[in-house]
Amino acid sequence: SAARQRVASLWGTSVADLEAALTARTIVVRSQYLLSPLKPQEAAFARDSLAKYVYSAVFDWLVAAINATSATSLSGCTDRFIGVLDIFGFEIFESNSFEQLCINFANEKLQQLFNQHTFKQEEQLYEAEGVPHEHVVFIDNEPVLALIEGKPKGVLAVLDDETLIGKHGDDGFVASLARTAGAHAALRIGTPAESRRAGLPCGFSVVHYAGEVFYRADG
Repeated sequence: SAARQRVASLWGTSVADLEAALTARTIVVRSQYLLSPLKPQEAAFARDSLAKYVYSAVFDWLVAAINATSATSLSGCTDRFIGVLDIFGFEIFESNSFEQLCINFANEKLQQLFNQHTFKQEEQLYEAEGVPHEHVVFIDNEPVLALIEGKPKGVLAVLDDETLIGKHGDDGFVASLARTAGAHAALRIGTPAESRRAGLPCGFSVVHYAGEVFYRADG
């Protein structure tokens, strides 16, 4: 197709070599290199991994090029600079996956840092110095962080365990999370069988400080 030809041309390779790289893996057996065909899901994963690597490499190249262009000698000085303020944005879509969980987890950590410096530490300072003040009521998101990163019953810890075992797949992960953390106030979860009966995808909901988000566990 035109898209494959375009991609192959940009990467300086042939369409045949590009297709071979994305649809098969190389196995070394007794010093011999053998090609093993990939399943469709494996090929899609290889495609996505390659795209992410290329994006990362292009970004690194761009940063290096900008640094080289704006750099000066040690004795010189320059008023040329690029300032980048990069903050995470809370994400909630119709379909939310592990990527959204990681982004929203980072948001929770930033919110906790804000709470610590803006509310908790300031109030502790006022109290230590005897300064009259009014207590500010704010949403403490530490329980949500404990749900996500806590060990051994947090979402990430349970996911790590299920990944290492590798026997029960998506249903096993959700079932294990329901057993270990199902009583947590910030978690909304049912068994995979209950989700299927209700016509819902396999997954769970986390009540973040910014709202409740349903994360799909399938795929």
